Amino acid sequence: MWYRFSQEQPKDSLHIFDIDDTLFHTNAKIDVLDPMGNAVQSLTNQEYNNHTLPEGYAYNFDQFKDASKFATESNPMDSMLSKVRKIYQNVQNKNATQGTDSKVILSTARSDFDNKDTVIKFFRDHGIPLMKGFIYIELVIFQVENPQLKRKILYYKVNISLQGIISNLSIFMMIVQKILMHF
Repeated sequence: MWYRFSQEQPKDSLHIFDIDDTLFHTNAKIDVLDPMGNAVQSLTNQEYNNHTLPEGYAYNFDQFKDASKFATESNPMDSMLSKVRKIYQNVQNKNATQGTDSKVILSTARSDFDNKDTVIKFFRDHGIPLMKGFIYIELVIFQVENPQLKRKILYYKVNISLQGIISNLSIFMMIVQKILMHF
């Protein structure tokens, strides 16, 4: 039997998956508020992408913060969740056996959930054990209101990430495209 031994060191990898409409179909809507603060329209995230906000109006993203709504109304996309679970297992094994620092990031445009325990339980119930260092939700970039600053933060994160191997570039680019559509 012949074995090939590589002199190369194991490389870190980064896997990024969007939560909304990639891992789960969600029913959360964005409310359009008139100048008096009254909701006059509710938009899906697809409608929001092309919506023009009238002067004096504002968006309300409260439904996207509601962890209970997310956990009770989201429908899993089983094929993608299966991929995430398999990749997570591979990342965990690679980190343990090869000493790498590979990660799985679940990305979202949500600013934050109002109950992290509900969200953690929801993901664990779907076979995705959120834990620092292996698999976690990335929210930081979207907690900034200034679009130019968001772009700079995203650019920085992409450059840091590219120092390792991005093993699922097509999904990563899809997320970047979704993010940039909001600017």
